[in-house]
Amino acid sequence: MLKLFYFIAISFFIFVVSQQDADAQLFTKYKAKAGFVKVEEYAKVTGGMSNPKLQVIGTTNQTIPFEQLEITIEFDPAQGTSSGWLYVVVDASDTTKSAAYFAIKPIIGDYLIFEIPGLDFGGMGLEIEEGAYISDYNWMDSDLMAAKLLADADFMTFYNENKPFTQVFVGLFVGINPADPESGISPVWGISLANDDYQKFCTVHAVNGQTFCSPVISGVENYSNLDFEVYPNPASDFLNVNVTTNTDGSEISIFDIYGRLIISQQTNEGNNQINISDLSSGVYNIKVGNKFSKFIKQ
Repeated sequence: MLKLFYFIAISFFIFVVSQQDADAQLFTKYKAKAGFVKVEEYAKVTGGMSNPKLQVIGTTNQTIPFEQLEITIEFDPAQGTSSGWLYVVVDASDTTKSAAYFAIKPIIGDYLIFEIPGLDFGGMGLEIEEGAYISDYNWMDSDLMAAKLLADADFMTFYNENKPFTQVFVGLFVGINPADPESGISPVWGISLANDDYQKFCTVHAVNGQTFCSPVISGVENYSNLDFEVYPNPASDFLNVNVTTNTDGSEISIFDIYGRLIISQQTNEGNNQINISDLSSGVYNIKVGNKFSKFIKQ
């Protein structure tokens, strides 16, 4: 297994700046497959790949600078479209050749595609299979994926009760489906929605449409308000959680990106050391009292 960093979560989004609605009107939203057709051609002509294969697709709500403009990237869950998608491509004929391309579509003219150099996919916790490619499957496009989510009562309840969201991440990978880990390797769409208080992660099997949603991770529970610091971050073997207020009756809880509780231990005021050496590489949520933070396990 090759542990890749969700798709998209950190290095690509260092571009985030303030939104300008006027500039956003210059670009249109499109489905994921349409962009890959253009990226595949671009990887051959410009990237020198003879057999480009799609490994990861991703998008997130944010704003990025482009020349003299600021482009608002936004995923539309009703249509399954976004105004910008990231495509990670590997040359199956020479796997030393790989690239991450970002594509946007002006209202007038062809797609604009540019490479994101040095993109680090270090560990979102998604079990992405090395040597397996989305391109090898008859995969479900983003509009059909969105339709499956909209038909899921659990997703729609969370979506309607908690929008708008401060974070929206969407991605497609080939790996272990958390909804059915015994079924083996498959292409899976994942979507993460979060606001200041709640987070939820859902997956849609990109062939059969099976939908799974994690429990809601809540930051509003009946605990004392606690302040804490997490270090080092990223961490390899041990994580230190320095708690600065009274912690009687509370716990330190660590959740994976699917909302599953991985580690729980009693909280002490001062430094609390947690052994995380057995965790898979990825991004995790840590909760102390009613407050959440994140850390990366290397």
